[in-house]
Amino acid sequence: MNGKRPSPPQLRAGTEIRIAACDDDRRRLHAVLEEALSGHWNHHRRAFEEFWADQRQRDGHDPSLWWIAEVEGTPAAVLVARSQPDRGWIAWLGTEQRYRGRGLAHCLLLTAFAELKARGHHMVGVDVDSANATNATGVYEAAGMRALGQADQWQRDITVSGGSVEPLRVR
Repeated sequence: MNGKRPSPPQLRAGTEIRIAACDDDRRRLHAVLEEALSGHWNHHRRAFEEFWADQRQRDGHDPSLWWIAEVEGTPAAVLVARSQPDRGWIAWLGTEQRYRGRGLAHCLLLTAFAELKARGHHMVGVDVDSANATNATGVYEAAGMRALGQADQWQRDITVSGGSVEPLRVR
């Protein structure tokens, strides 16, 4: 982030971005996030209590950096950021499918950037599944972020038969 504070986003009529200020808001945020991430690689649904307990243990946890974008009063997109000692961090960003394409994620990112800049951060990071079908990398790039590197994760499902791992059959 350069030396000046990012401009606040321009919102469409009927759209509001606000902090998830209370327990009910954080539960709404979690529900939107679960719907937005449903079907994404390696996402496993969690109860709110498990999600909340996990988030509270994270470095830089600060609920004043949790935002909800509402369309006509309905939660539509959410962002959870963290203020870590060495940088700001986008921990979670999700838009419900029916609200995608309206720039809500972009507006949430600009909101987070402005607040993290106000808190003294000069860099904001994120990890993203670059193969995700929602063009997540495009959302981050449109907000001015750039890839610093990429990593692949590999897996092999293994089956156990009769107490031993079945060998991989190569044809």
